[in-house]
Amino acid sequence: MAGRHSSERSSLLVSLPVIVFSGLLCLLTAFYGKKTFSFYLMIIFLFSFISRCWAALSASKVDAHIGVSAYGVFPQESMEVELRVKNNKFLPIAWLDLYMPVPKSEALVPSENRIPDSWEKAGLSDLGASEDIVGSKRLGRMLWYEESVFFIHMDANRRGVCRFDSWRLFTGDGLGLSDSDIKLEKGIAVAVYPKIVDVDCRPFLKNLWNSSTGAKGVMEDMTVIRSTRDYQAGDGIKNINWRLLARALPLTVNIYEDILPKSIHLIFDGESFAKHPEELETALSVIASELLVLKEHEMRCILSLPLGKGGGASTVDDDIQEALFSMASYEPVGDEFDQEKGEMVPSISSFDLYSLSVSSSKAGHFFYFTYDAENMPQTGALDLIDGEKVTIVSFMNIPISGDWGHLFLSDLIKRGGR
Repeated sequence: MAGRHSSERSSLLVSLPVIVFSGLLCLLTAFYGKKTFSFYLMIIFLFSFISRCWAALSASKVDAHIGVSAYGVFPQESMEVELRVKNNKFLPIAWLDLYMPVPKSEALVPSENRIPDSWEKAGLSDLGASEDIVGSKRLGRMLWYEESVFFIHMDANRRGVCRFDSWRLFTGDGLGLSDSDIKLEKGIAVAVYPKIVDVDCRPFLKNLWNSSTGAKGVMEDMTVIRSTRDYQAGDGIKNINWRLLARALPLTVNIYEDILPKSIHLIFDGESFAKHPEELETALSVIASELLVLKEHEMRCILSLPLGKGGGASTVDDDIQEALFSMASYEPVGDEFDQEKGEMVPSISSFDLYSLSVSSSKAGHFFYFTYDAENMPQTGALDLIDGEKVTIVSFMNIPISGDWGHLFLSDLIKRGGR
């Protein structure tokens, strides 16, 4: 694999114009008998040419692959990135440097970092990376046909997604004049999930009895007797109505009230939080925390997120890892330009209405998370659902009236659970 010359990190002496110009000028001065001047130009030409060729050869036939210890972590946790490098040639590698741009959110930061130099900031801005911090690690040298594994420690700070497409591995000549970068594997991303807080799941659990049929089948509530019937061969002894039998009545069995499998649908109106970034993080933390707790109660949870900067609207059905990743990558669209009004207007959450329509007849209860329940924008999501099956969860502690149930987001956070 051939390396690519890095002009921003290399000396001007190894640039192609300087090499070509010094070579031609050396020949011209020699032709006109300017031997001393021609000698110095030849030295410049040789140093520049050899340095550039050395760097190119050092970066050639080098395989570099990135692996991660986890594809998702929570804030305040850490993880390791494995960099495996193999030199497939006889020429040793004089040095190796790893350059690691950090996401603008600084969600995941290498423990070995520094403040970028002024000339680096323009490139970092073009990449959409942080201009305040950049990861940098010296990996040392490698012998011929040597394979080495390097580990980079990463610290998770806040919610977001870190992609390694912009990471670059540099090598070059022993003179320190020319740098070439080695292509790294693309497409790997690690999500930093929302912060986990201590939450109260009782408002969700009390809706179990109205939940819809699912893969786990119908259960029975042993505390509620719907009716009785005559005993039949094969009936369990635990279902016999002993009270009626004690009255010398015929042997009967109890028929208990059916409880349908536990299933709820959480809908997050992200655009209502667009101008409230801290409240947005709090709401996502509560949702993520509730999903983890409800998973322990074997509740089937569906999560709907609207269209955001990072991707389209999504509905995740009972997949906790995918739900956490979706929340990690979600960013509100924010204000948009309205051509009719000729001004910027707040964006309204755009959901996958087809998935909501399908879920409306399956999920037992819906929880709609919004910033202000009194001034909710018309997203169209609630029009598909029976109002008696909806509970609005608002960040603002302003009560509302109507068929919907209503909760405050703060009611879901236990004291000291932030």
